[in-house]
Amino acid sequence: MNFPRAHGDAVKASVIVSGIARSGTSILGMLVGSFEGMEYSFEPPLAQHLDWLLQEGLLGEELAVGLMRTYLAEDVMINFHLGRGYNLRPQDDSCAYNVKDRAEIERRVKTVNRTNEAVDLMERLGSRLAVKIVSAYSLLPVLGKHFKGARVVEIERNLSDVKASVVARGWFSGGGGLHSAYWPCGVRGQPYFVGDVGWDLLSDVQRAGVVVDVLGVLRERALSVLRDAGCPVLVVKYEDFLKRPLVVGRRVAGFVGVDFSELSYDVISRVEAHPTTTYT
Repeated sequence: MNFPRAHGDAVKASVIVSGIARSGTSILGMLVGSFEGMEYSFEPPLAQHLDWLLQEGLLGEELAVGLMRTYLAEDVMINFHLGRGYNLRPQDDSCAYNVKDRAEIERRVKTVNRTNEAVDLMERLGSRLAVKIVSAYSLLPVLGKHFKGARVVEIERNLSDVKASVVARGWFSGGGGLHSAYWPCGVRGQPYFVGDVGWDLLSDVQRAGVVVDVLGVLRERALSVLRDAGCPVLVVKYEDFLKRPLVVGRRVAGFVGVDFSELSYDVISRVEAHPTTTYT
């Protein structure tokens, strides 16, 4: 499918923020999304659904890429430049005000009325897309291979700490909340990427251990495929980011090829103020 130049450039030059759930993807994604010229998509549900279909062999790579590219270009980038699709709930990590100037959002709502105007604005601003996907290691290498010009920023946390965080959240117990990184499309039960492990016989702690260990293997495999394909990959250590957020943040910005915005410094200040917080 051929898109106008603004669509194609924005998607081809995507910055994909990735990581295992409970590894700091939210705070890293917030930082990347706050960089100058970035539009930020927080965990699009389509990504997890496509990951599931790829994992099960129900969808080919080309179709998965086409669906994701169309969604990101039309539903995300066009709508953002029309002032639509932003989450404005201040209590959410994905609140647009964490990464985008409030006045700019309001200006778009009031002055950009048609798709062609959104495309013109995209071209004038040179907008790029940052998209956060979590625990999607079948989809990640597919996007990295086919989105020529994309860059991947992977955040990596000690797996034992990830397991402890998952258990504390209760994701694998009766009282846990539904999390799309393990149960796409609202289907709850054994995560789709875990094989025959006797899931129903495992305790909550054992389930967390199995899931995180499997994701650790899938992650290394995905990163290897990306590197072999020539896709630029930067691995950020979660622990380093909390200890030296400004240094690590500047390294990420340099890798992406953009500058900090004022909101980027706000994100850094948040990490500096709470360096022991268990970010997601």
